[in-house]
Amino acid sequence: MRLIFALALLALASPLSAEWRFTAGQATWYVERPTVVVEQVRDALLWHRSTDPLFGALFTAALPNLSVVATSGGQSELRIAMPRAQAEAWITAYAGCPEDATTAERLACVDNDLRREFRRIHGAYKRLLRDTEHPAEDSEL
Repeated sequence: MRLIFALALLALASPLSAEWRFTAGQATWYVERPTVVVEQVRDALLWHRSTDPLFGALFTAALPNLSVVATSGGQSELRIAMPRAQAEAWITAYAGCPEDATTAERLACVDNDLRREFRRIHGAYKRLLRDTEHPAEDSEL
């Protein structure tokens, strides 16, 4: 209950929660960037799903919760919507953050780790696109 109250306060007041939106029943992680970048990251996630059976199965089950939403001026948001109770449980249990992190620090930690993972997957996808368009010569060693 204390975590729920803290998350509610954070969603309303803290600049650290800028990448999270909380409502009574939902927690949404989002990032806003130029639409072309957001769409390519979404495509990279869909490509990654096709290369990893476990990630693919989990992602397919959650696919309706991933969206790209146009905002303004050529910008869009990549959003992951989660039921709030499950999101709070996951954020609290996430092992990538220090155990003694405050709620704000934990939200920022999860946000940073999500972004890092998206950058990794997006980078691999861009390399695939480059290799597809301009295949490297096989080494003759």
